[in-house]
Amino acid sequence: MAKKLSSNLFKVSIAPENGADATTYWLVPSVTQVKRKADGSHLPEYVSCECFSKTGDGNPVSGGGTIKFVLTYKTGSNSAEFVYGSRIIVTSDMAAISFRLYVGGTQVDEKTVSVVEDGQEGLPGPAGVRGRLPFPSGAFDLSTVYTCTDDITPIVYYEAGKTYYTMRKNGNSVGIDPAEDYASNGSDSTWIPFENYKAIFTEILMANFAKLASAVFYGDYMFSQQGIDANGDPTSNYQEFNPNDPQSGNFSPNLAFNLKTGDQYSNGGHVYGFATNTPIFTNTETIDIKKVAYSKVNVLFAGKGNLGLPNDKKFDGVEFLIVNTTNRAWNEAYNIFGIGDTSELYTGIYYKGSEIRTCFMRQEGSFIRLLAYWTGTKLKYYVVGHSDNFIHVEPVLNAEGIEVPAGVWFVDRTYTTNKPVRVYYDNLPMLFLKLAIYSGQISPNVSDLNFNKPT
Repeated sequence: MAKKLSSNLFKVSIAPENGADATTYWLVPSVTQVKRKADGSHLPEYVSCECFSKTGDGNPVSGGGTIKFVLTYKTGSNSAEFVYGSRIIVTSDMAAISFRLYVGGTQVDEKTVSVVEDGQEGLPGPAGVRGRLPFPSGAFDLSTVYTCTDDITPIVYYEAGKTYYTMRKNGNSVGIDPAEDYASNGSDSTWIPFENYKAIFTEILMANFAKLASAVFYGDYMFSQQGIDANGDPTSNYQEFNPNDPQSGNFSPNLAFNLKTGDQYSNGGHVYGFATNTPIFTNTETIDIKKVAYSKVNVLFAGKGNLGLPNDKKFDGVEFLIVNTTNRAWNEAYNIFGIGDTSELYTGIYYKGSEIRTCFMRQEGSFIRLLAYWTGTKLKYYVVGHSDNFIHVEPVLNAEGIEVPAGVWFVDRTYTTNKPVRVYYDNLPMLFLKLAIYSGQISPNVSDLNFNKPT
């Protein structure tokens, strides 16, 4: 057997005399140094080491030699050489741990992990810049292009060594083996072990079921790499995520969880199971769609202005329950509306086959239940329930029974039933007078009015 010394940190390649491919052996300790704090504790508290081998252009594999170690003490003396079996606990009298790799009785590599003393605490330094946002990228693949920037860095699971690695240099990495890169280039490597990551996720989540590659972790949040921008267009610029308001700015993730508070955010999709629905209190003219959850929207309406309903495909099949929480005078009763079919005078709300022109809610406790339906271009709202004090005023007819363009009215009253009503007139002033009565502008106790047959 011929032995060929390598220039890479005492790495040794061994090849048979017959000219077959050489096998390279090397050690990878878990850390490069241990910090001894002022209180005597150590970071980390233990050190481990693995050995790897690679034949020719093949992939690195774990094992292939015997690891031994020697302890160097603070007194300067050394221990005997022991066979390494499991992690080594760092004690207060240690100054270094030297790992040695033997193949066929020949030492082929050596790595030393120093124990450094923590100095006295210095003055606070300047505020650091925001660190890179790490995101899981599944099991490492030589053919995949990994990208590291000032904002983001990938984390990969290296199955051969059962170790996590992350990039520390900006740029692209493809075809660079993390374990070999770190063993060969040390502090100048592109990839470095990410030991703390193992405490967060198990190997099976990252390797066998690597679905976490579509998730990003930042602070207390776990969220999608995909979302929408401020214009509602699809985007994957997840570095724009704002943890102070996850549904604002240039990146609103399709799904986000605050793992500390339990808050959940979604841009849509189907939700199965049971969940409560918090009512939306509104004094404004629109419904804040960011607060809409699940397939039912409860609205407590206290405003004194028009209440606009949303027009978005995501509300297809959603039920809206609107409850009035205040009393309004006739001149404070404004429309509830969506997108009308013919003009802005119509509401986009349909009752008994007709589009309602006017939908007033004036009595505290009145309610209307609407079911939204996406037509392909807009939402229609169908009345599927209401309080029994609503009156349905059908298309107005003149004395000859000809319909006039006054539209269908749907108004809550305290002194009528919800039976359909037809209004007749023989002149235009009488028409407006009767509509004023039904809309509550004047008292119905007016003589010489007949609501059942033409005057």
